[in-house]
Amino acid sequence: MQSDPGWTAEGEHGQIRKRPGTVSATAAQPLLDYLTSRYPLTRAIPMDFTANAVPEAQPGDIVAYDWEGDGAVDHLALVVNISSGAYPEVAEWGVGPLPRSGYQTRGWTWSNLKGRWLQVDHPNVRANLIHIDTTNITTF
Repeated sequence: MQSDPGWTAEGEHGQIRKRPGTVSATAAQPLLDYLTSRYPLTRAIPMDFTANAVPEAQPGDIVAYDWEGDGAVDHLALVVNISSGAYPEVAEWGVGPLPRSGYQTRGWTWSNLKGRWLQVDHPNVRANLIHIDTTNITTF
């Protein structure tokens, strides 16, 4: 994705703790809001934690996690591979103990940090597969 004024590492945001770039470049829900405004054909497909298979998933898609099931997106992971059984493997920044190590691959329903299924620690977890359709781009 090319940077633009809405999604860039330039500048900073935040009042108390300054973070580099725009808020859409560093926070889950603002990034999804940006993507759906920039790519209006982007689709969100609910994912089923009772079945690991996600036949619609493809590398480059995003998994948007809502840990509490309250409708607020808390975390994003990028689909990097589809393993046997149509099980998406994802990578993300900020997994593991401090210092954080980024971009480790894991199954979309598995916690590498805890060594168990995500649903164990987040019984109300919900997730959507975000497929970015770049055929109709909105320019700003």
